[in-house]
Formats: sequence, structure tokens, C-alpha cells
Amino acid sequence: RYARALRKEGYYNRAEIILRSYATSPKLDNSEIAIEYASIQAAMGNYTASETAARQAVLLAPELGQAYHVLGIALDAQGHHE
Repeated sequence: RYARALRKEGYYNRAEIILRSYATSPKLDNSEIAIEYASIQAAMGNYTASETAARQAVLLAPELGQAYHVLGIALDAQGHHE
């Protein structure tokens, strides 16, 4: 929640630092962390990292539309419109 609040206030680097170790862990099993990390990366313009995290979120919780939404943003920003 803290990372989400930081992102919403525009403190992307701080939010990224808070979630980085959790979001990049091979043992990540929390879709909300993956979605938030993908959102932070997208906000920072790191669309490849955003795509990676969003794809992980989709695998963890395929029923969550927000994971697909962030994935779509990341792919669109990279020119993968189809």
C-alpha cells in the first residue's frame, strides 16, 4: 500500500525501491505486488520491465483485469500494438 501511495504521489523511485526485492524475486507469488511493480515501471518509462512484471502478474492471477491493463500499456508503449 505504501508503494502504491508513493507512486500515486509521483515518487516513482522510492516506490520502486520498496518493491524491487519482492517483485524481482523468483519466489514471487503475490499478483498485487507484480501489478504495482509493473505500474511503477510503466510510470517511470521502463516499459520492458513493466511488461515482464505484468506478464508475471497475469500468470499469477489470470482473472485480474488490471494485470492485462498494465501489460497492454507496456506493450503499446513499445509499439507492439497487435
